[in-house]
Amino acid sequence: MKTNYSFLILAIFILFSMSCETTISDKIAEEKETVTLTKKKLVLAIDGGGIKGIIPATIIKALEDSLGKQMYEVFDVIGGTSTGGIISLGLTTPNGAGPNLPPRTASQVLDFYKKDCSKIFVANTGLNSGPKYFADYNGAGVEAFLRTNFGGNTLKSSAMNDPVNKRVQQVFTTSYLINGEGGKVVGRQPEMGRDFGPYLFNWHDATIDPYDNYYIWEAARATSAAPTYFPVAHVGGGMGPRSGAAQKWALDGGVMSNDPAMFAASEALRTKVANTMNDLVVISLGCGIDPFNGGINVIIGGKAGPTNRFGFWGDSWAAPSVVGNRWYNLNDDIIAIPALLQVESYANQFVPVSQLQRFAEANTGFEYYRMQPTYKTSLAMDKCNLVPALIADADAYLKSTEGIKLLNEILKVIRDNQ
Repeated sequence: MKTNYSFLILAIFILFSMSCETTISDKIAEEKETVTLTKKKLVLAIDGGGIKGIIPATIIKALEDSLGKQMYEVFDVIGGTSTGGIISLGLTTPNGAGPNLPPRTASQVLDFYKKDCSKIFVANTGLNSGPKYFADYNGAGVEAFLRTNFGGNTLKSSAMNDPVNKRVQQVFTTSYLINGEGGKVVGRQPEMGRDFGPYLFNWHDATIDPYDNYYIWEAARATSAAPTYFPVAHVGGGMGPRSGAAQKWALDGGVMSNDPAMFAASEALRTKVANTMNDLVVISLGCGIDPFNGGINVIIGGKAGPTNRFGFWGDSWAAPSVVGNRWYNLNDDIIAIPALLQVESYANQFVPVSQLQRFAEANTGFEYYRMQPTYKTSLAMDKCNLVPALIADADAYLKSTEGIKLLNEILKVIRDNQ
């Protein structure tokens, strides 16, 4: 019988093609499955703002209510500045003494503001000069409050604590060091991170080096040591109630980084929580701003005199008034602080936002979400009588078109990466 080689060759070709197609399809399916299973690392950063911390704390409560989980179960990195630092520590520090206890809920952290505001802001009435509020006076003030609420927990013990469903791997607060030993540096050069400069109180370093293992209350005290409001924070050194970590005198992290989102992203990379920026989702929560205070009315109070119409203000930048006229914002409201301080206090919030927005635009994998309500009038950071109004403002923001949209986007990205 004559063999039909043409038919045989055609049959072999078809079988080979089908085999290749199946293999390629399977490979594509496997790759899709791999992509689907790859979850991003979630980062939460919380701004400073004193009593206005009610705003981000309320947003976090809304997240917890919707997710049915606490923040330590949801995020890989959590960090904050000043009041945001206190919130971050409250959400991640064991709530009580004992092994493997869960941290506070967002609702419990909110009680710091609702119930304990007057315990934090204890007026300095006994001295003619100095900060506006005591740190610790006869067992009262911000330092006493923090010691009471965070107890003997350290950064390391909090990192090692293992409650059910723990996800968070790195927690930090920002601060700016002004001294390491209290006096002048003798016999060596001053070192950044030891004698001066940015410093992060954080879990990762505390687990490696005992000189970075501060009490939680010290990390909270340092990040919220706002100049003119509270005394400089004295932490470490082993004296009195302080830890045996390295001695430092520190200022509120808001003097350099009121929005700590860039630190939060860099901490995720530094501690190997993530490998690249494209592995990250950064969720940043502000305490609210008055957008009119983002700039300065150069025609001061509507008066363009010869000394200011060209912006030739000289030393007046550092003074609250110029040639007898007050500084005014873009809404012609009087600015209570020197113009230079006003510009710098807003700049260190705007810069990280601008940087991370550009990262998000340039990197298709990196995601960034910023929730920052705006106010028509400025709000003081230390007025306990503002608590009800701030709670109402936070609730109103979450019900606004912008608030609903952003909250839903954040909830989706969190759920997608659990």
